[in-house]
Amino acid sequence: MQGTNKLTAEEKEEIRRFLPPGVDPEEAYCTVTNRIVIVSPVPGTLHELVRELAAACYDVMVFHHADYSLLFQLKPDLLILDFTREDHAPALEGIANLEMYGTRLLQLVPPVSGASLRLVSAASLAWPSSLGNALSAIKTQMAQAPRAGKAAAPFQQEGILQLKDLVLDLNRYMVQCGTHRVELTRTEFDLLRVILEGGGKVLSRQELLDRVWGEGYFGGSNIVDVHVRSLRQKLGDDPKKSSYVGTVRGIGYRAVEEE
Repeated sequence: MQGTNKLTAEEKEEIRRFLPPGVDPEEAYCTVTNRIVIVSPVPGTLHELVRELAAACYDVMVFHHADYSLLFQLKPDLLILDFTREDHAPALEGIANLEMYGTRLLQLVPPVSGASLRLVSAASLAWPSSLGNALSAIKTQMAQAPRAGKAAAPFQQEGILQLKDLVLDLNRYMVQCGTHRVELTRTEFDLLRVILEGGGKVLSRQELLDRVWGEGYFGGSNIVDVHVRSLRQKLGDDPKKSSYVGTVRGIGYRAVEEE
């Protein structure tokens, strides 16, 4: 068990109400949990593993399809990627970038001698495997210190542009900041998109004018400042210590990659 504290007599009695006869409340009570996210094209083959992990006090979430932005926000302690089906492997490789931001990875691979690893740097487990071997491999990974996270540079995949917990869905014109959806005007959205696509590069006000308002716009560049101010207000981004849109005095703006 990952973590336990002594229960009071009252707590034991309360927990015992929900347990089968003969089960010790001390053994069934989880005081500390870690989050494990599993992405598999065939989640039905992992039911027994999920059950054992839950019994061992892990919070387990299973997804059929990879969603980089969602997984980035969930920040799992361990991400398990099922590479046992070759036709689904490419879709999983993209979200392996999470390892760069401090997420531990474990890849499930076919139990074939000489099979190549999809993620050379990540630990692997031949699957199917005995539950004992699987739990041992998972506990070993959980005991490893996560890779030091890189600065959260903008990441784009399949119409998603993301910086830290700020996510832009370029196809649906939707913006999410943390757990909150942010309503932006079309111009604000385009301005934010251009800044994030810059990948930290400083963009001059004139460059932003040309790319967002068009080269035919003849108004003053202060319109950029007005829209940045509105954008920051909606994102809750303090201009004195910006997390998303930084100011470079006398030049323009850039995406803030560093924490």
